[in-house]
Amino acid sequence: MEPRLTKEKIEHIARVDRGERFAPAFSTEEMIERVTSEMAHLRQVKPAAVITGSYLTIPVTCRVLKIPLIWVIQSTWLEPFFATGAGMTDGIRSRFLIRLADFGVLGFINFWIRYGFLNPVNRAAKHFDVEGYRSIFDFWRGDITLVAEPPEFSGLRLPPDYYYVGPLIARETFPLPQQVTSIPRDLPLIYFAMGSSGTPEIVANILQGFEGKPYRVIAPINFRLQQLGETKIPSNVIVTDWLPALEVNRMTDLSLYTVGSEP
Repeated sequence: MEPRLTKEKIEHIARVDRGERFAPAFSTEEMIERVTSEMAHLRQVKPAAVITGSYLTIPVTCRVLKIPLIWVIQSTWLEPFFATGAGMTDGIRSRFLIRLADFGVLGFINFWIRYGFLNPVNRAAKHFDVEGYRSIFDFWRGDITLVAEPPEFSGLRLPPDYYYVGPLIARETFPLPQQVTSIPRDLPLIYFAMGSSGTPEIVANILQGFEGKPYRVIAPINFRLQQLGETKIPSNVIVTDWLPALEVNRMTDLSLYTVGSEP
């Protein structure tokens, strides 16, 4: 479907998403063209519902066509997480200061997401004469919303029509590359993944920290390092493209992840 995303556009969206660039991810014209393409496709397939895990324009398309929408989210997408500092204020000891900081974080994130993502979405919604979204939490709310975690992970009480469904794990057979299956077993093995959380600079810095350590590291972070250009890889580290985490976990001694990584 049109418009196709160029590599430059994908990088722009990623930088906006990571907070490295303060700009709209899409123009109003791009959003309208995306919704138009989605409408044509959905009119052909006639779905009973649409499931999305963060596809920016599909909620607008579903509103236009009156198709039920099912969101798949994490607890870190729920308002209580942002209202308590989104993990950025946990180190503050003063109750007054932490409340003040939590309020500031929530206000900044709302402003940043509205400018970068929600404003173009709402302009597209207005173009198609459907209701827009008051906040990002309103946008992330479907006719049914599935939280891809066990209830004990966050302990949050969910709103109506929200349901815990446990982690979503791909169970297809994904072959491991030879450089992984043939890795020497003379030292403990660590699997290190940053998912969508790590910036190239952070990933490269952590990678350098593995040099000379008494273990070997399997790191599916090649796509991040490619954004930096030439990067020195320590001799005890194997850098790969995406790997099936479950398969690698079976052969490693320790797995390190961040939010956004594959479980």
